[in-house]
Amino acid sequence: AMSPIDVKFTVPQEFAGKLKRGDEVSVITPNAPGQTHGARVTVVSPVVDPSSGTFEVQARLADASAGLLPGMTVNIRVPKTK
Repeated sequence: AMSPIDVKFTVPQEFAGKLKRGDEVSVITPNAPGQTHGARVTVVSPVVDPSSGTFEVQARLADASAGLLPGMTVNIRVPKTK
């Protein structure tokens, strides 16, 4: 079995306070655009980068056999907020 893989990404500041630890996000790899993989948010930075207006989030993908390799670029879909 493969070990879990952590995915780091930045999110616009409008999501501050809306994305929390334990939330599920979808990971989409460019080499398999039709496939999505669930990942759980493990870290939400409390600081917004003033130059980009974003903050960093980390999520853990339990099944790294999804064709993901360290350093790859992926797309992240976050749940719609109310």
